[in-house]
Amino acid sequence: MSFTFYNPTKKTIKYIYVTVTGYNPVDDRVGTKTLTCVGPILPDESGSYSFKHVFYSSTMSSAKITGLRVQYMDKSVKIVAQPWRCVFSDEDSQFIEEVTKNLTALEALKSE
Repeated sequence: MSFTFYNPTKKTIKYIYVTVTGYNPVDDRVGTKTLTCVGPILPDESGSYSFKHVFYSSTMSSAKITGLRVQYMDKSVKIVAQPWRCVFSDEDSQFIEEVTKNLTALEALKSE
């Protein structure tokens, strides 16, 4: 799994916690994991992260972001509402990065 996050805020991001749930081709749940993306991500910059063997399953065909939490250097935390709207297959990795970036940007703008 690969993610790229854009920081549209005036604060520096310390950590991003991404909770993902994997599904097999018949839409059965393979598992849920929380991945930690370590910053810093400065304001108006991006950070990219890749994770291998997240579910240790050869049957996983799609993943759904079920939780997204951003912790800033000042120790404040932003929980992104409704991250589960994004569901993607392996072929959509570039699209995943764009949507995740836009989702993060929109949620951050709402909190300012």
